Amino acid sequence: MTDGLKELRANRFVLEGKDGRVLAELAGTDGVEPRLSLYDGEGNKHAFLAVLKGTPVMMLISKNGKYNTIISAEDVGAWLTLIDETGKCRATLAVDKDGASLGLCDEEGRNRSTLGFTGDSSISWLFNRKGKIRAKMSVNSHGFPALALYDENGKARGKFGVANDTTLLTLADDKNRVRTGISVNKQGPKISLTDSKQKQRILMGVSDTEAMPFLALFNKKGNFEATMGPGENRLKPAARTKNRRPPKKTRR
Repeated sequence: MTDGLKELRANRFVLEGKDGRVLAELAGTDGVEPRLSLYDGEGNKHAFLAVLKGTPVMMLISKNGKYNTIISAEDVGAWLTLIDETGKCRATLAVDKDGASLGLCDEEGRNRSTLGFTGDSSISWLFNRKGKIRAKMSVNSHGFPALALYDENGKARGKFGVANDTTLLTLADDKNRVRTGISVNKQGPKISLTDSKQKQRILMGVSDTEAMPFLALFNKKGNFEATMGPGENRLKPAARTKNRRPPKKTRR
């Protein structure tokens, strides 16, 4: 007796129904880890609550005797796992110090889609059957949305986003080098083309301030060479001098 309260100690407690069937059981694994099991009227276990190696875990069991829901908690976060009748994981919900995430899996238990929230950013990933990322959609801490598309090797090949007053689309090659950029803002639409060394070679667009289209050409070093537009075709002075023919000599 402790402080006037009765105390009952045992290694195992069993709750039985009127017919003698076990409805609940409270015991310890090897006398160390406590566990609580709940049964239906037919003696089938449907819920299991335990502390396993210091981690609290709750499991829900279907009529076929297979676990279909697992909830666990640790110092770093908490997890919810949903399992189908074949024992494959089909969905996970996790929360940790960095944020929260929801994962969806296919019939083989492979992660195919993840929705996450980290800090002030929300992100959604899509994966193929090999686990390679193929698409990523996000909204960053400034509220700017973006979409990235990946090839089968996991390289980002196309990105589309909106930031402030600018809409931007970039296209990259198989080495993840941006080769084409298309943007639209208050100044008008622009298209930029670069070479394999990331040097801008062509810039074209329409200037809304001057209501005129333009085209600019650059050399392999990325230096300006020529520009063209309505009523204006201009070469860099060095280019004009280089291409100018020398004057013909006159005989005396």
